[in-house]
Formats: sequence, structure tokens, C-alpha cells
Amino acid sequence: KNDKKSKNDRDIFSKWLWEMCFMANSFEKLEMQLIIDQLIDFAIIENNKVIFKNMLPTNDVEAIKHHLMVTDEALLIINRYDRAPLYIFNDYYPLLDIVSKGGILSAEELYETIRLFQTIEANNKQLEGLKKEQIACEYYKELVLKLYLEEHLYERLNKSIDEDGNVLDDASPTLKSIRNKLRNIDNRIKSKI
Repeated sequence: KNDKKSKNDRDIFSKWLWEMCFMANSFEKLEMQLIIDQLIDFAIIENNKVIFKNMLPTNDVEAIKHHLMVTDEALLIINRYDRAPLYIFNDYYPLLDIVSKGGILSAEELYETIRLFQTIEANNKQLEGLKKEQIACEYYKELVLKLYLEEHLYERLNKSIDEDGNVLDDASPTLKSIRNKLRNIDNRIKSKI
């Protein structure tokens, strides 16, 4: 039994070692580091840069076929629409972490929520356009359908905060009233001067 186990362990180790050598050789021959560096330079969101940095080649034929189909679909969509609708510039997970712990977001952070909602809305519209044009997009559809747009919050944030993080008059009726009164007082003072 020990001889069989020992031989099995050696076979497993040999296979693992061969795969590691194959991947290292493939990594170099395919100029993967050059590709990864370009992906990192192209990435906007920091989390994606980390994902790209940790990418490794694979010899899993099914995984390769799947990724090629996803890539072909993405290329078709990007060629049709010139770009992917992505309006967020930062990783949103840290903001979710703050909120989940009961923290309060700043106006600038709330505007990132508007950008996230704009991204979701634009992707939903793009998906509808693809459906109307009868362009196959099963992988894209699967991703977009996972996104949730909280419309009431989106409308409220749009009325309340501008892209510089300033609180707008329409954030609340009370604020609008106070600011109107202040403007009227300011105008009366200026007219008397």
C-alpha cells in the first residue's frame, strides 16, 4: 500500500511540476507579462489591476474555450457600441464596506453611487439595444441582470449632489427655501449698495 501511495504521490508531484514548467514556459513564450502590464495600464479600477497582476496561464481547454467565447462576445459589443458603458472610476467595495458598518459617505462618495447607478442604467439600455438588434449576448446579459438599480435613490441623489460633491438646492424643500431666502436677502443688500 505504501509503495502505491508513494508512487501516486510521485505521479501527482510530477504532473504538478510539469504543469508549472509548462505554465512558466508558456508565460514567457506568450509574452504574458507584456499583456498583463498593458491590461494593468488600461485598467481604471484598482481591484482590476490586482486581478490582472495575479493572472496565470491555464491549460484547461474548457476554461480557455469559455473565456474565448466571452471575449468574442465582448469584442462584438464593443465594436458595435465603440465602448463599454462604465462611469465609475474607483472600486465601489470600500464604500459598501463603510456603509455596511454604519458609516456615512461624503458627498463625493455619494456621487460615486450616482456614477455606479449611471453605469447600471447605461448597461441596461445597451442590453435592450442589443436585444432589439438581435445580437447574441448571453454572457453580457448574465452580468447585466445581476446589477440592481435602486431608482428612487438614484433620482434622489441626482437631485441632491453635483459631480463636484456640492449639495444642490433640490436636495430638500427646506434647503431650497433657505437658499432662496438667502439669495433674496443678498440681492436686496446688493441693490441698496
